[in-house]
Amino acid sequence: MLIMYFSKMPTVPSLSIGKETGIIFHSQFPGSFCFVPERCVSSRGASFSVDQGLYVVSDWSRRNLFLQPNCGAGAQLFPDETEPVTDLTTPEIADFITRARRWTAQRA
Repeated sequence: MLIMYFSKMPTVPSLSIGKETGIIFHSQFPGSFCFVPERCVSSRGASFSVDQGLYVVSDWSRRNLFLQPNCGAGAQLFPDETEPVTDLTTPEIADFITRARRWTAQRA
């Protein structure tokens, strides 16, 4: 008897911000998001793992904090690896992407 399991996890889209390609995750702070470069992310089946060291070195842990209108003081913002964003068209995600692209272009 052959049993096959298919993942019910929706496709997780990647996108480019500046010269980086990556994935957006919900962050560990409610209502905020993190862009994580693809070189920091590995996937195993339907789950993701973020290399925290590479993520910090990439400087996105700091950038993501500054891109949040609702975060308080802090040095870094980390993604929730269990919650990748699957819909980039929601208003909150679209606003985050716009802020990230604008911020990155200003510092290029």
